[in-house]
Amino acid sequence: MTLPNMIQPINTYLRPIDTLEDAARVMLETRLDVLPVGDDQGRLVGVFSRSSLYRMILEKLPSHTSIAAFVKTEAVTTQLERLDHITFEELEQVVQNSQVGSSIIIDRERRIIGILTKSKVVNALVESKNDLREQL
Repeated sequence: MTLPNMIQPINTYLRPIDTLEDAARVMLETRLDVLPVGDDQGRLVGVFSRSSLYRMILEKLPSHTSIAAFVKTEAVTTQLERLDHITFEELEQVVQNSQVGSSIIIDRERRIIGILTKSKVVNALVESKNDLREQL
C-alpha cells in the first residue's frame, strides 16, 4: 500500500460553530474517531475527537451546544506535498505520537485534504508483511 492510498479523503469537516448533534451525526456517518475542524475556507483550526463527544454527553450538554470549547487546536498534521518524501517509518511515528491517533493531511494553505489513521497504518503494515511473505 502506498502512502497516498493510506489517506482517507475528507469531504466533510466540522466548523467550531457546529453542534454536539452535528458532530455525532458526522462521526456516525464517517465512522472516524477524530474529525478535522476547519474555518469557512476549509483551513484546519483543530480536531474534535470521540472523547470530546463523550465528554460533552457526560456533562449533559444540550445537543445544540457548540463544539468550539471542545476542539483540540494542537492537531498533528502532515503536509500533502511532504508525502512524496516521507518514509513509512516517519509516518508511523507521526501517527503513534498523536494524542488522537491520526494525522490530518493539509495543503500549504492549511486546507483539509484527508486523514491518516492508526488503523490505515496497521493495515498497510499487515499488507506489507503479506507481500513479503509471498515474495519468499
